[in-house]
Amino acid sequence: MFNEVDHEDLCAYSKIINVENRYFANKDGLFYIGDSLVVSPTFNNVAEYLNLEISTRGSTSSLVGEKNHAWSHQSDRKVGLYISINGERINVNFTSQKKGIFGWVRYDTKYYAKFKLDGGFQFSESAYYGYPFEKYINKNNVEFQIDTKELDGNVTVYLGKVDYRSGPVTYRYATSGYMEV
Repeated sequence: MFNEVDHEDLCAYSKIINVENRYFANKDGLFYIGDSLVVSPTFNNVAEYLNLEISTRGSTSSLVGEKNHAWSHQSDRKVGLYISINGERINVNFTSQKKGIFGWVRYDTKYYAKFKLDGGFQFSESAYYGYPFEKYINKNNVEFQIDTKELDGNVTVYLGKVDYRSGPVTYRYATSGYMEV
């Protein structure tokens, strides 16, 4: 999919909602496991992709509601981060572009971001964030910052996980909060 509103945004966006399926599903979200055809849920358009909430209800992985992205834009550079959730896993897609002679192109950069997430969130300290080995740190409802190593202009990394939670309405895995980049 391409952004039909911001004509300076030349990035192609995946229609497939589940980040893990983007590597092997076709453009319609279809792939085979053995002799069974699997249909991965897809976005209808870029507007739907850009207007998401950081939560899933029940056992589905559909994202609905509020925005799940943060971005910063200057006249010649822009960066963003997009959160997706699949079961207990929260993934972050980092994007960066700079304006060149032929329009916007991707470039490598370091990212600085601030988060405050609740709902049983555990941050995954990993090599992407400068830690020597991976471990989970409870960051539930506590503001924290990340300072990544230099990443490609479009890369998805594992941010952390959320716990099973129930209440008046049962949510299999859910989290909410804010983020800045």
